[in-house]
Amino acid sequence: MLSSGVSEPVDLVYLWVDGRDPAFQAMKRQYMSPAQLAARANDEQWGDDTRYRNMDEIVYAIQSARRFAPWIRNIFVVITDGQQLPDAATAQPGVHVVPYSQCVPSDLLPLFSSPSIEPFLHRIPGLSEIFLYGNDDYLFWKDTPRTYFITEDGELRHRGYLQPQALARLGTLRQGHMKIANRTALLLYQRGFERVYMPEHSFHVFRRSTCELVWSELRAELEPAVALRFRDDARAWFWQMMVDTYDHVNHAPEHTLSLGGAHLSFADVEHSRVMSAYVKSRLWWLQRYPLHTVCFNTIPPSWYDHMHAYFEQHLRAS
Repeated sequence: MLSSGVSEPVDLVYLWVDGRDPAFQAMKRQYMSPAQLAARANDEQWGDDTRYRNMDEIVYAIQSARRFAPWIRNIFVVITDGQQLPDAATAQPGVHVVPYSQCVPSDLLPLFSSPSIEPFLHRIPGLSEIFLYGNDDYLFWKDTPRTYFITEDGELRHRGYLQPQALARLGTLRQGHMKIANRTALLLYQRGFERVYMPEHSFHVFRRSTCELVWSELRAELEPAVALRFRDDARAWFWQMMVDTYDHVNHAPEHTLSLGGAHLSFADVEHSRVMSAYVKSRLWWLQRYPLHTVCFNTIPPSWYDHMHAYFEQHLRAS
């Protein structure tokens, strides 16, 4: 007999911001100035037009969830206070807009860094105990059963690879997200965990109760980190890794690996013919041999028309 976990509702949370909003841009620069930060092209730390620009991927993300994962109950989209989702996104059933102020303490706002916001997403009112989380460029790409994320026994399926302590030490020499991730791995090893896994760049599956457990165990480390308005490689933590690791305390999650196949980056397509050809070949392959989920990351404006047509064709034809 299957456990009751297979019948419990599962919600999906997306984190989204409209970087084209002039009011948002002005507010961001208002807070960057006292922090002596300058907007720079392709800035990974503070978040500029490259990180915040979008082609309404959130619309396709929501459509893909409704098309390929109909077992998802509610879709919560967490956004900056005062912003609105595109009409095509809210037109989908079960979509709820959640301003930051509904789950993030007011004294921390405004925030401009996802590592500071993600530790509060489990506090969305009405959110299911087990929930999925993804950025706005994460799409379901073919029919995806609930068991892709949750076993029939109600345990979570984590996607990632073992990160030994020695590799984590070396990884702190890197920059950007990987520096944050490896710093987090070392913290968890210091806390006595014997095995720490590096989550893949894909949808994450969480338990609200485990998220609260992480807060109770690591509050001293989390409180200064979530107060960072902008990304800081030397002080932020990788929330997903923390929750995945602590899920072992009261549960027995499964670990699986997709070898990074679900992540397609457009970062260099405008500067390299080789990368442009590679991305085009991946797009062709994904149409004919779709994966369950795909992250279409850093799409540049010169590709917007092509990708609008690509998404619409796939969601319509599938």
